[in-house]
Amino acid sequence: MSLKLLSNFLNVWFLTFIFLKRLLAQLGFQMAFKFFAQLRFRLSSKLLDQLEFLLSQFLDVCWLLAFIFLNRLLA
Repeated sequence: MSLKLLSNFLNVWFLTFIFLKRLLAQLGFQMAFKFFAQLRFRLSSKLLDQLEFLLSQFLDVCWLLAFIFLNRLLA
């Protein structure tokens, strides 16, 4: 019973964490890319958007794999 409660808590925590991480990552990526643009790296905005999207997806996949591993460990 306590493992089920812990698993439910981790599920809620994980979803909240993903939401907050996305918000912070979006702000961080925007600041980092603006900084690089000021250093005269001639990257188009389309390339920056694609890179931001790929980094965001990579982080989501990493956290999802860690969460699945933790769920399997507790099950």
